[in-house]
Amino acid sequence: MRLENSIVQRNARQRDFTNPRVSSSSMADASTFMPRIGWMSFLNTLPMLHHAEQVSPPFSQHAKDVPSELNNAMRRGALDVSLVSTAAYLQERDRWSILPGLGISSSGPVNSVLWVYDQEFSPSKHHVMLPSSSESSSALLKHHLANESMCSYNYDSYIPQDWEYTFAMEHNVLLIGDIALKFHENHQRGDYQNCTVVDMATSWYDQTQLPFVFGLWCVHTDYYDQHRDALNEWMLAMKRHTGYNLKHANELIQHLRHDLEYSGSRFHKETLMNYWLENIDYGFGDDHFAAIDEMQRRLSTNLSRA
Repeated sequence: MRLENSIVQRNARQRDFTNPRVSSSSMADASTFMPRIGWMSFLNTLPMLHHAEQVSPPFSQHAKDVPSELNNAMRRGALDVSLVSTAAYLQERDRWSILPGLGISSSGPVNSVLWVYDQEFSPSKHHVMLPSSSESSSALLKHHLANESMCSYNYDSYIPQDWEYTFAMEHNVLLIGDIALKFHENHQRGDYQNCTVVDMATSWYDQTQLPFVFGLWCVHTDYYDQHRDALNEWMLAMKRHTGYNLKHANELIQHLRHDLEYSGSRFHKETLMNYWLENIDYGFGDDHFAAIDEMQRRLSTNLSRA
């Protein structure tokens, strides 16, 4: 994969991850390669992370959490490598480097990042509730509203698990993740018909003709310098592992039926198959680097640390 793109050229600290070779030095490197890895606990990460311990480095440590918590753990140095939000990477690009080949993006619709407002409560349209667990999606909605509306909006945060109460009170929310996907499924089946629903990945693609990158694998640059070959090998193994899981998506669904850690048992099979195989792009290449460059240009004024 050729990664000579504008971001790499401008970011002197971005390293070349294009050579996944195994050398004698990498064998020695592997003996001390015990990374602390951050994983997101959402349905969109399941094709990456189902049985990912089978391809993880020996003695590695894993932390599962929502994006905002993983972002902050990386900022504190509590993790060495993690799936993080694009917003966090844009704020920390001088200290972090991207591990390309694998990520989470969509050219729309994604069905798991939705702006929803009740048409019967138009005055509340100008007060938008944002999920406390997301940075990139919140910045995306702010950008959308700044470009698509002449109105001035106010923003507050809410706990995603309380979205139904929040929506009943405020009538205007940004939904993300599994909650948004379930809302989409119910909306398609006739619920919430008084609501307007805007898919934010579709909105972004319509404006830019680029995918919106929701999550990407990042590593502390100094950690990469110490474990270059081992990280390349691990990411290549993770890419193959994700591809295998996508080819066996039916097995993932059977796993969800028996694993209460995930909310997937509440979804119809068709919803999940479409989500993994059509709505989400798990690759990361030149077009995704270009998308991040565009996100930096367009969203920088709406990015704030969690």
